[in-house]
Amino acid sequence: MTSLESKVILLAIKAEYSAENICRKIAEKIREDTADGYMDTLIKILIAVVLGVALLAALKTFILDKFFPELEQQIMDMFSGTSSTTGGGTGGGAAS
Repeated sequence: MTSLESKVILLAIKAEYSAENICRKIAEKIREDTADGYMDTLIKILIAVVLGVALLAALKTFILDKFFPELEQQIMDMFSGTSSTTGGGTGGGAAS
């Protein structure tokens, strides 16, 4: 047997061993029974988001509506350009 033939045979054996090793590792991962997979992480994130939304809604309802009832109207007036308070304004636009 020549040196080249022995190298080819050695490479073939290494490739076969490597392929078997990879297949074994994949099979172990498939059979693995850990609880921290993708779906579990997704469910944890969804629960955190839902609880966060519920907490924000409760804060808005109980704090803003009870202690600052005029705050929402003031913010809406600020963005619409009108004012619900009495007092001097500039009077507005040009006459046509």
